[in-house]
Amino acid sequence: MDPIRFIIITVPPNPLKEKLSSLMQILSMKADTHTAISYPPHITLRTGALVPVDQVDSFMKGFESHLEGCSPFTIQLGDILSKTYFSDGMEKQIMFYDVLQTTELVDLNKRLLDYKPFIKSNKTSFSPHLSLAYNDLTAEGLSSLKEWTGKNPDQLPSEKHWTCDTVSFYYKPESKWQCYHDFKVSG
Repeated sequence: MDPIRFIIITVPPNPLKEKLSSLMQILSMKADTHTAISYPPHITLRTGALVPVDQVDSFMKGFESHLEGCSPFTIQLGDILSKTYFSDGMEKQIMFYDVLQTTELVDLNKRLLDYKPFIKSNKTSFSPHLSLAYNDLTAEGLSSLKEWTGKNPDQLPSEKHWTCDTVSFYYKPESKWQCYHDFKVSG
């Protein structure tokens, strides 16, 4: 049996989650880009994990113990930015909300990276962001999204912060990522 691939993220609560999901749907339709909408709006907290099915329970227990002593903190979204990047030898585009790198967020990332079992990659750089459109976003699509977001500020969330009190494991049993387990950060 194949291992379960987990992403380790924080998801904003409603109504911000709903507002961001709606924005991502609009951008997806405007630029014919669909990768980002298979995920909930989120910030990746560390590289994911590939966990053998028969070891998921013990992995989760060990991960939970790594969260002990963490306290909730505020996540603040910044501006909508974009950039070109290269993946699989191809030029790709991304549009995203920048995220303020607070000491608490960086410390959480480091703490989570210290838990090594089944880590998906050795990536340790941390550039927190909330993706709005990427991977299958063309340069032309990005240009149209920049124009649209500039002309439609009323379609963007006015509240751009939340309390990070949950670390979530998501997996993709079918076409969309689903929550497997939420860990509360309680201090």
